[in-house]
Amino acid sequence: MGDRLDWAPGRDSDMMRWRLHLALLAVPLLAVAAHGQDIVSVDVPAQPFDPAAVASVPPPQSVVPLNGCSACGSGWCDPHCNLYWLYTHNGVKNSFEFYGRVGPSFITSGGDLDDVLHTGIAADFGVKTFCYNKERTSGWYGELGVDYIFNNANNLVPVIEKYINVDVIRNQGTFLQTTETVLSRDFLGITELHRVYAKIGGGYQWYWWTDSPDSVHWYLDLDGGIRLGHAHAALHLLDRQFLQPFELNDNDVIQTPGELRSTDFIKNFYIGGGIGMLIPYCGYDVTVELHWEYSHDIINLPTISNRDQGLDQVKVQVLAGARW
Repeated sequence: MGDRLDWAPGRDSDMMRWRLHLALLAVPLLAVAAHGQDIVSVDVPAQPFDPAAVASVPPPQSVVPLNGCSACGSGWCDPHCNLYWLYTHNGVKNSFEFYGRVGPSFITSGGDLDDVLHTGIAADFGVKTFCYNKERTSGWYGELGVDYIFNNANNLVPVIEKYINVDVIRNQGTFLQTTETVLSRDFLGITELHRVYAKIGGGYQWYWWTDSPDSVHWYLDLDGGIRLGHAHAALHLLDRQFLQPFELNDNDVIQTPGELRSTDFIKNFYIGGGIGMLIPYCGYDVTVELHWEYSHDIINLPTISNRDQGLDQVKVQVLAGARW
């Protein structure tokens, strides 16, 4: 009979414990063996330090896209985001400006209409497009806009003369009531005058730049153009003369038009100028300007003397706008 193997409970458990330890130890060894072939130790000789080579390397330039200006935490613009920087580094030669201006309008001519008008209020709104020279020291611009002038007037002075047909109701309220039309000559005063224009024009600007791209820049402006518009005068009846024999009875009533007004198509030309400043902000310039203008209206309201064919005025206005 062969040799007999006796089973010992403690020996088998010790053998299983050693096998487990060897398996746990083999896992990290295999991982190191698998990746160890990528780890190569190479001795690199030290290079001598050359300050001149470092100095010759240009610093990286800040590149800001045209429409990617950063926010302005302090209220002033990053110099790389304002128009001066864009014109200098990106070659931009055109820009647009939206503006509004307001101020008094002083009547400077004489005549029936001019003498009764008080100093008015003028408000202008428009858009300009600029084309600058290579150095951006000056530039031409075109302009489109809408302008408005309002004047109060002395309504106690007869200015407008009108011939109108007046309806007279005879014996109103009785069975004999009839309506009769009578030609009359009315003398009217003006209570207020409104003028609205569409404007087309152009001009030229000269600039005084500084070395700092985010500082205020000054400019001088000259402009001119033409306007076409509509005048509306609100009227007040001061006197009426009937142009035929006519007597009113106690029961007669004169039908006066509910709204007395006079209108006309007007033509205007103007020339002006101003001095202003460009304040750089985030991606655009804030424009502030003191503007003056002389203009002449060719207007033909039916004045009493029929000599008043126009209005002259000088406007002094404050302009505010944004340019980009």
